[in-house]
Amino acid sequence: MTISSQNQTCCKLTCYLGWDKEITGSLREEFVQWFRDLEALKEVPVPRWINIIPDVDSTKKFFILTFCDESKDAYATVSYLVQEADDKNVHFLASRSRIAPLKGATIPRLELLAALVGARLTKSIVDALVWTIVKCFLLGRFYKCSYVDN
Repeated sequence: MTISSQNQTCCKLTCYLGWDKEITGSLREEFVQWFRDLEALKEVPVPRWINIIPDVDSTKKFFILTFCDESKDAYATVSYLVQEADDKNVHFLASRSRIAPLKGATIPRLELLAALVGARLTKSIVDALVWTIVKCFLLGRFYKCSYVDN
């Protein structure tokens, strides 16, 4: 999200600076730091294989849990595959994020946009999976606190 919001800030500044002026000051430092931080991403492992082979006769069921959240600057969603069993395996599936519109939007509108992105993400995941998902949960900011706390 950082580079997107910095890019949006630059677009706002072009009204005053013009397109040909060099960015200076703290915004330039933020860009430089962002490029330096990219190097650290090489060390972050992102497992892509879920390592679940569903058995048709199995009592283990799966559901998709999607969290949506928003702020005045951005909105985002993240989806997990949860295995209903004694050990409750949870696997990260995907996430999406967007920066808030330049014109500004109310928090309720951003909440709805986050829910829309979450619903679309969940649908694309369900369509991509080879087995049947019985339940999908889409949780907004009012639900996540109690779920995470428990």
